[in-house]
Amino acid sequence: FFEILDSTTEFKNSKGKEFKLKKTNFRDTQYFAGLHRDSKSGYLHLHVLTNRVDINGKPNDIHSIGERCVEAARILNERHGWKDAMTIRQEHLDYYENECISVLQEMKLFDVDDYIKRLQARGHEMHINRDTNGKVRGYSFKQPGCTDKWYKASDLGKGRHLTVANLQR
Repeated sequence: FFEILDSTTEFKNSKGKEFKLKKTNFRDTQYFAGLHRDSKSGYLHLHVLTNRVDINGKPNDIHSIGERCVEAARILNERHGWKDAMTIRQEHLDYYENECISVLQEMKLFDVDDYIKRLQARGHEMHINRDTNGKVRGYSFKQPGCTDKWYKASDLGKGRHLTVANLQR
């Protein structure tokens, strides 16, 4: 991972903007890594703590360190034939989109409260945002087995077509 991280000096962000970054030397930096399974989902994941300064006393450039780590993980996953986190995320989004579309197709008349009840009846834990008048303004799905993983309706599908404002159409 550190070899890949140190070799990552160019990348594109999610909007396609290209970045050139200074070379790092995390391979020769004191670090601690802890691999464990998430207590709820059971997924393996790694936590890494590093010094900012390598063994030669030179500071590592930490600009865009999150993006660098994501890119390094993507490359590592690809080399080993593992699923990328973004691929898994997209699979989950596709699943929830299909569930929403299926429920909408079952309904003869649209009612947002009925829509939500039908989704919950399928076993989905949901968070419903309501305004002060009790009107539904948004919703999200909780990923089973995760304490803090939610998928907002605005992330589902194309063109925000599954947001409350667009559902009836």
